[in-house]
Amino acid sequence: MMNEPLNQLSQGLISPKEAYRQLFGDCPKQKVNKPKKAHFIKIRVVIPNETGVTRFLAFLLLMPVPIFLAKIILRKVQLDPTEMGISKTDLMQMVSTRGILINVTAKDGVKIYIKTL
Repeated sequence: MMNEPLNQLSQGLISPKEAYRQLFGDCPKQKVNKPKKAHFIKIRVVIPNETGVTRFLAFLLLMPVPIFLAKIILRKVQLDPTEMGISKTDLMQMVSTRGILINVTAKDGVKIYIKTL
């Protein structure tokens, strides 16, 4: 019974769409939820063996940064997509989405944590 549409499809009697419709029926399209937009970015920078600099940066970045300021900064910065593995447009889109957590660890041990709110 279930194999009949597949047999007809293998013989070329019906199209793949018709076989799918016979097997699964007319399924309603699933509603896709758009991700929520972020409004703020929380940044934390940790520099090993430099507690004074790390604390100063923690004080400067104590409050979350509004997303429009982060986008302006990202537009001005020159990024190499081959080195980063992600393009600037993808990065801008990722930063605009709420609930994203980015952990960056540099070769010299500097750690940067970015979270969108």
